[in-house]
Amino acid sequence: MEIALAVAAFLVPPLLIILSDRKVLPLIIGVLWFWGMMVLTCEYKLATDPEYDSIAPGISVFFGWFFGLWYCAPFYAISLAIKSRRQKWTNSISKISEVDVVQPSVQDDC
Repeated sequence: MEIALAVAAFLVPPLLIILSDRKVLPLIIGVLWFWGMMVLTCEYKLATDPEYDSIAPGISVFFGWFFGLWYCAPFYAISLAIKSRRQKWTNSISKISEVDVVQPSVQDDC
């Protein structure tokens, strides 16, 4: 179960951030998702292991948002770069298609 929670924590935010068309909302949701999964994993560990004695649950509650932001920020930067490149590419393609193409005339030498 812990592995499934870790996989969900590490896979969902990058997919959400990169595949979304919105600007900042996927970053916020990704950070909150990562934070929630950290808290959920720590609480699960506390509930299932009676000998688990750690300060990790407390740290995840208070500072989990920071770790989530630290994890999601590079994916957000990559997403912005991809969207910027895509926008520049589509603009250059539309400019090329707007240019009037002059076709050479064919002369008959008969």
